Amino acid sequence: MHRLAMTMAAAGLFASSAMAVELNTAAVTYKGPEDIDWKAPSSNAGVRQAVVVGDPSKPGLYVQLTKWLPGNMSRPHFHNNDRYFIVVKGTW
Repeated sequence: MHRLAMTMAAAGLFASSAMAVELNTAAVTYKGPEDIDWKAPSSNAGVRQAVVVGDPSKPGLYVQLTKWLPGNMSRPHFHNNDRYFIVVKGTW
């Protein structure tokens, strides 16, 4: 009987967590991959970039996606502030 009660409780939790929830668009914004506005910067035709949050030309936090086109790469260079990178797909 104890196992039956545990199984029913687990099934209830699973069912309640599987229900769809409507997002509050005042609190959460999102874009699908098809909605990303990729742009070619004037300094490098072999890359496409999309700013997600903030402004890279101003001080402060910003998030930018970068997509390297086939046959292109990032040559050695430096930045006068810290940058953090995450490779989502491929090798860098």
